[in-house]
Amino acid sequence: NGRMISQPQNLIEEIHCKKPNAEKMLLKKEIQAIFRHATRPLSALQKTVLWMRLGDHLSYSEIAERLDVTLDTVKSAMYRAKRSLILIPEDFAYI
Repeated sequence: NGRMISQPQNLIEEIHCKKPNAEKMLLKKEIQAIFRHATRPLSALQKTVLWMRLGDHLSYSEIAERLDVTLDTVKSAMYRAKRSLILIPEDFAYI
């Protein structure tokens, strides 16, 4: 259906810990900041494919079907997203 995902909400919701609510909220905010920073260079399609794969646990075929694109488009977007997401430690020194 062509939906684009703007936040890694599904990934964040999967965090299960026994910490108090204030700590959980802080952890979620930190994770959101990391993902926003790390995914800045990605295109909208790359972000969407990445979240659908990692957050929604969909197969490449399912992603292609939902986005109405070819399987090769999904594979290419995922490859490029992963290649772009090499994290440099100093990028996250503020965390």
